[in-house]
Amino acid sequence: MRAPADSPDGAAASTAADRMPPALLFTHIFALGVGQALTLSAWQASIPELVPRS
Repeated sequence: MRAPADSPDGAAASTAADRMPPALLFTHIFALGVGQALTLSAWQASIPELVPRS
C-alpha cells in the first residue's frame, strides 16, 4: 500500500523512489515555505504578549 503523495511520508517516499517530478517537488517545498513564513511571523508577533521580558 502506497502512502499518499501529500503526506510527509508519502512525499519523502515518492522522492526517494524517483516518482515525483522536480516541478512538483519544488511546488511542495515552496508551499511549505510560504506556510512556514506565515506561521512564524504570527508566532513572533504573539510571543512578546505571552512571555515577560524579565
